Amino acid sequence: MAMTSGQTDRARVVEPKATSAPGDDDWHVRRAEVKALGKTGGSGAVEALIGALDDEESRVRYQAVVALGNTGGTRAVEPLCAVAVHDEKRDVRLRAVEALKTVGGTRAVETLIRALNEDEPHARLQGVEALERLGDTRAVEPLIGLLHDADRGVRLWTVATLGELGDHRAVSPLIDVLHSVDSDVLGSAGSASSRPARWYSCG
Repeated sequence: MAMTSGQTDRARVVEPKATSAPGDDDWHVRRAEVKALGKTGGSGAVEALIGALDDEESRVRYQAVVALGNTGGTRAVEPLCAVAVHDEKRDVRLRAVEALKTVGGTRAVETLIRALNEDEPHARLQGVEALERLGDTRAVEPLIGLLHDADRGVRLWTVATLGELGDHRAVSPLIDVLHSVDSDVLGSAGSASSRPARWYSCG
């Protein structure tokens, strides 16, 4: 069926938005564009949404994360993992983790595990937090390797995360940490290792 002139004009306006990130000066408009792109689907929209993950306004990035969780598929996994580890806003990072629960699967876990080797302590810590929220026990062995991380905050969060994951493989390493001279880490390890019923139910 032939398109009317009005439909042709509309297609001409919408198409560029589906292949590049929204660029209006007003972040309210950019967020609305991102929300609209999230409803259209298609590879062009996904690429535009991935581009919006770099927007200077956190509320635009948040909306892009939501949209990619709904429509991004496997193409969105690595960009969402990068957001989960590196975005400066915690609410954006956590929303990226929620999106990864939908689209990520094994690939998300593997990508976030690689983040545990980041040079920056905050990136390692945020990788630990993301893996905790995904709740996948494939992360247990790599997390055990962080129990002696040079950064105290990373060690603390790793201990707490291993407790939350509740896998029996963490019992012995956590008991070893009980001998730590770091009183906060020691206390966290003691709390984490007090959950034997959950660990031994994991098989």
